[in-house]
Amino acid sequence: MKDLTEKQQRILVFIVEYLSENGRSPSYNDIASYFGFSEKAAYDAVLALIKKGRLEKDEGRLRSIALPKAERENMGTLAVPFFMEEPSPEDISGKRCCGFSYIEGKYAELDCFAFRVTSSSMIDAAILPGDTAIVAGAKTVMDGDIVLAYCPGDDRPSELRRLRKIPGFFLLFPDNASMGTIKTTEAQILGVLIAIRRDI
Repeated sequence: MKDLTEKQQRILVFIVEYLSENGRSPSYNDIASYFGFSEKAAYDAVLALIKKGRLEKDEGRLRSIALPKAERENMGTLAVPFFMEEPSPEDISGKRCCGFSYIEGKYAELDCFAFRVTSSSMIDAAILPGDTAIVAGAKTVMDGDIVLAYCPGDDRPSELRRLRKIPGFFLLFPDNASMGTIKTTEAQILGVLIAIRRDI
């Protein structure tokens, strides 16, 4: 880190540790709050680190500070799109994410994305609102899998549910005794749940 000032070194270490512990990048407010300076100062520090090639950023998205690809690969991690709630097919295809989440590199072939759970559909399976769900593409969905299902016209169109395939339609079961089963021919399975991350 010889090319960095002491302040830049401390901020870079904070960002790397935050990414490792939380699976997503810190916001400018997170950085500012931790170090006790303004969001403008946090923005300027991140910009300096980008100019020195120590970080990357997609200016069109929130929480999109990332380590350069070579450093991510050295850490054995993979950056995947992160959504602030259960995404729709349009969100996924249009890459309307708000940033990135970092997951284990072993999932590189699975076309993964992550989102913040907002539904209580799976609370009896210990999947709670506020958790981060890691979902893999739905190429090999099996009965009993927990899936992110999109049901057009429903009050909550995208939701985690347990899947059962019946000829001609889907049954989507919640793990929540207060919610009912959805029987539909219109569901689109957006992915299969592979991991849950909870901030503590």
